[in-house]
Amino acid sequence: MAKGVTMIKYIFKRLLLLIPVSLCTSALVFFMMALAPGDPVTAILGTDKPEAVEAKRIELGLDKPIGTQFVNYMQGLLKGDLGVSYTSKKPVFNEYISRFPSTLKLTFYAMIVVVLIAVPIGIISAIKQYSLFDNIGMIVALTGISMPSFWLGLLLILLFSLKLGWLPSAGNSAPGAVILPAITLGATMAANLTRTTRSTIRTARAKGVGYRITIIRHALKNAVIPMITVMCVEFASMLAGACVVETVFSWPGVGRLTIDAINRKDRPLAIGCLIMTAIVISLVSTLLDILYALVDPRIRAGMGGKNKNV
Repeated sequence: MAKGVTMIKYIFKRLLLLIPVSLCTSALVFFMMALAPGDPVTAILGTDKPEAVEAKRIELGLDKPIGTQFVNYMQGLLKGDLGVSYTSKKPVFNEYISRFPSTLKLTFYAMIVVVLIAVPIGIISAIKQYSLFDNIGMIVALTGISMPSFWLGLLLILLFSLKLGWLPSAGNSAPGAVILPAITLGATMAANLTRTTRSTIRTARAKGVGYRITIIRHALKNAVIPMITVMCVEFASMLAGACVVETVFSWPGVGRLTIDAINRKDRPLAIGCLIMTAIVISLVSTLLDILYALVDPRIRAGMGGKNKNV
């Protein structure tokens, strides 16, 4: 019972941290968008006629000093109001929520790609250390770290969509549309998990434990926390960094929505998307700590401020 109460208190404290994270993120993005070149009103209207521009500026509240605009925005944010998109006239929160399932779907399938690539290669590379397979596996991992995702995505489109005609190159409605973007996003993220799995199992084998015991009882057990860490970090990175892949494949997710909002100078939508993304990443980080506590009792004890091993 006491452990459960301690865990609840810890989760509550972590959730409270979302408030300053959201406020700092909104302030930073607000002023970056305000100082960015270009006029959002002109971008929205598509004209620079003084009368139309001035009327629209008054309608959006952009005629006020930047300090007043910031105070007004923060007052709405503290009430849970992310504002209204300049272009769609819809609440920012609704816009984000409507696109989030697509990004979550893409990230989920990309994580499957990461696990299918990283775990087998990491295990076999650790077992066959310094072999040809190990060297090739590490080269593949290094290539994955170095390869820009947009470049890989374009190559996959050229091969599987334009040349072979096997898979669609854009959108998310056609059958198999998620395959190419998931491979693109997952392949570039698999390198870290490959190296983590390999190094953890290699360390276990160095202790002299037998082959089967190493893999089944010792290595994989001790690899759980490092693998959870890398997978959660990669998952958060995918959610935050899927904008490039979503743009390449015209995937209607949060990343593409954010890029479009920035290009259109849609300040409320851009700020709202970034704030929501920061909150999601913080929630993933909190989930990571909870998984730590469930896997390792020593970490759970540390959450309560007492270390039983001392």
